[in-house]
Amino acid sequence: MTTKFVYKNYAQAELDRQYDQRTLVPDISEFTTRWTEVSEKARRTLAVEANVIYGNDSNQLMDIFGVGGANRPIVLFFHGGAWRPVTTKDQSAYAALSFVGRGALFVAIDFCAAPEFTLDKIVAQCADAVAFLYQNAALYGGDRDHMHVIGHSSGAHLAAMLATLDWRAGYGLPADVIKGLVAISGIYDLYPVRLSARNDYLHLDAVASARNSPSERLEFLHAPSVIAWGDGELDEFRRQSQDFADAISTREKLMFAEEISGRNHFEMTDELGNGDSPLFKAAMDLIGLSAARPESRAKS
Repeated sequence: MTTKFVYKNYAQAELDRQYDQRTLVPDISEFTTRWTEVSEKARRTLAVEANVIYGNDSNQLMDIFGVGGANRPIVLFFHGGAWRPVTTKDQSAYAALSFVGRGALFVAIDFCAAPEFTLDKIVAQCADAVAFLYQNAALYGGDRDHMHVIGHSSGAHLAAMLATLDWRAGYGLPADVIKGLVAISGIYDLYPVRLSARNDYLHLDAVASARNSPSERLEFLHAPSVIAWGDGELDEFRRQSQDFADAISTREKLMFAEEISGRNHFEMTDELGNGDSPLFKAAMDLIGLSAARPESRAKS
């Protein structure tokens, strides 16, 4: 019997596995538990404005860490979860201590999820968060002209979408309102996703998958970009990251791209809190902050 290939050299079952993280990490509870614990520590330790409403929908809430002062660079963080309600902002502040300690305003964001909402709606809510902070940054000590987006997994897709939106036409904001992109272990071309089992809840057609693919929107990319992924990721995730980095490079917007050794998809989140990680150092360079630990700077 002849094998029917759905995408590249993948039959349907294998393509479905390539976009299902459970095939490599069946139980992510150790990660979600750790993310929650570190996020709770950030809420106890840092000055935080919690549950700030940034839009008209009930799920449009954000937690802003490091409030106070003035003109801090703003880091908007978008969590993963396959665009479904797997995690929330309450598990998404695990990098706040590292970023705020080095001078940034760190924002963990909640947004709607599939299948109740379309991917277009999810992206639109995330764009609302950017627009809200652009208008209100000074209230929290942030610099609206120094906004950066970071995301992991499906959150990396959302961050990349924000970095490739037509902000001038869609929101009346500066075309380069996003000053930096850090995308970790993401998906940037939704064509194979549409062909996989994930489309059972995303319900993408050909037009929607193209519209929501950052790789199809690079003419709107103004931000220097950091792209990273682990060598323990699914092959398709590794390929997606490498291809996206290569495409950005042709537009001279690639600042850093690296496959991190010894990390699976979920372990890549640890790199955001690791001051010695090349990914963390690249993110700090992108934002314009020192990667050195605050206590090390104080002693020097």
